[in-house]
Amino acid sequence: MYLYGFESHEVYSESMRPVESSAGHLQFHLRYEPTNLELLERVFEVSGPDFVRDWIEREPTGQYARRAAFLYEFLTGHELETEAAVGGNYVSALNDELVVTASQDQATNIKKWRVRDNMPGTRHFCPSIWKSQQLEGAAGFNIAARYTRLQEDFGDDMLARAAVWLTNRESRASFAIDGEAEPYLFATLCWLRKMQTLLFKKRDSNMERDLKALLEKGKMTLLSRLIPAFERDAAAIETYLVTPWTNSPVEGQINRLKMLKRTVFGRIGFQLLRARVLQLISNYLI
Repeated sequence: MYLYGFESHEVYSESMRPVESSAGHLQFHLRYEPTNLELLERVFEVSGPDFVRDWIEREPTGQYARRAAFLYEFLTGHELETEAAVGGNYVSALNDELVVTASQDQATNIKKWRVRDNMPGTRHFCPSIWKSQQLEGAAGFNIAARYTRLQEDFGDDMLARAAVWLTNRESRASFAIDGEAEPYLFATLCWLRKMQTLLFKKRDSNMERDLKALLEKGKMTLLSRLIPAFERDAAAIETYLVTPWTNSPVEGQINRLKMLKRTVFGRIGFQLLRARVLQLISNYLI
């Protein structure tokens, strides 16, 4: 094989030259090349079933004739009628060394042609994926080991920040595309991003002014019906933004108590439940 950019040239010995017939060239294709399903469908469309029927009647036990007969029925949806006494060991419809196929546990035996149907789809959608060196390399890439190395080199916090940055970058590109078609949608997405930035920017002296300005702009977006609710709770939002206090510990304890209640519901009495709750609180305080 010789590679020229995106093209490859393959040279075969004279002994491998196919017989000058439709069956001979199809046998060569099935034997040495990755099966091109689109090509075969077009060939069968033009040729019809005659040469495949003649082939299977000449070689009723030949693996390539049986594979060709199966592929004809699979790709065209037409039944191939023949009186040949088909026999031989079961053979896979596709060569799994050359193309991607269905897994062994998903493949089924087709008794009529003594063929194992390992097609990676139906005749309405069956991808034809060649097993190139690039594909084999990608399939063998150990993602878990690579991620472990990244964790060791950079740490979980850095990887989390990088993931957020990539997500935001993709979102900005999507916002730009959406904004060309839907100006109101684009304005709404931008407003949400500004609100997100404001909520993460605690203890700023200009919080009250920024919040009021942002809520005013929100009235021009698709979320305008939510703005009155934000304005009613503006005092609570401003308090959250300018003070270091948070009710997260209280919420955490409430969630733990609810979890404990659901776990022991119907299994223990009140006294034991009370002891478990007090033990939980004492452990937290220690």
